[in-house]
Amino acid sequence: MILTGDGGDEVLSGYRVYQGEKFASQYQHLPAWVRKGIPNFFSLISKPFDGHSFNFPLRRIQRVCNSSNIDFKSRFLSKIVSIDIDFVKQMTDVGAKYPVEEFLGDFLKKCSYKDPFYKLMYLNHKLTLPDDMLVKTDRMSMAHSIEIRSPFLDYRLIELMVGVDKDVKMKNYERKSILRRTVGRKLPKGILKAPKKGFSVPLRYWFKNSSFKNDLQNLEKDISFLSNSNVDVILKKNITGREDDGDFIWKLFVLSKTLAASFLVPAICFSNGPIV
Repeated sequence: MILTGDGGDEVLSGYRVYQGEKFASQYQHLPAWVRKGIPNFFSLISKPFDGHSFNFPLRRIQRVCNSSNIDFKSRFLSKIVSIDIDFVKQMTDVGAKYPVEEFLGDFLKKCSYKDPFYKLMYLNHKLTLPDDMLVKTDRMSMAHSIEIRSPFLDYRLIELMVGVDKDVKMKNYERKSILRRTVGRKLPKGILKAPKKGFSVPLRYWFKNSSFKNDLQNLEKDISFLSNSNVDVILKKNITGREDDGDFIWKLFVLSKTLAASFLVPAICFSNGPIV
């Protein structure tokens, strides 16, 4: 039996998106002309750096400011999709759909919170944690006969943290403030001050490699409902360094392999059809 840290980010506000929600609530108090002008400024100064690694943090600042200008549901979707959701819809034609905006709206009907910070915690607890994060842990552990326990998901801790104010959970912009100021004091400073590291790989650089060229060009052939021209736009932006669309390209590869393996439905499905 082994212990995991699953649930720590959801229960104790450890994700960067929680910082994003606090930033958005403050950003929206700025005058409208300032809120619109900041992302335009970063868009302008990032253009000379196309193809350079310095472009990505500039574009990220632009996206953060743009997302801080919109409502919570649109902001949540913009972050989980990784590219413009309207562009994804232009790419696809799969018949009957359950629009993701409707799915999210239906899901949030049971959420009693008004503050976007707490809405995000609700979605993480009820949607992404059980249907994404824990699924991967459970499948891999069971595949290797390993018993998993997740202390951060103890119901008593969750019930306690539900009643804790967001400014206590995240003091200023510090993630997991409560954990850092309690048991975290027993840890070496090097661990407490270490940057957060996810299980990510450099996809944007991988798909610039010429060895992927033929596979990239065949994506629209393997996925019949994709628009060829829009796929080309995404590939070109990633190769030139204008955008970081490596994660989305990877998802297209996974989808193409899924279809090749004769799975009948290429997306998460509900009774009304796939979410798009």
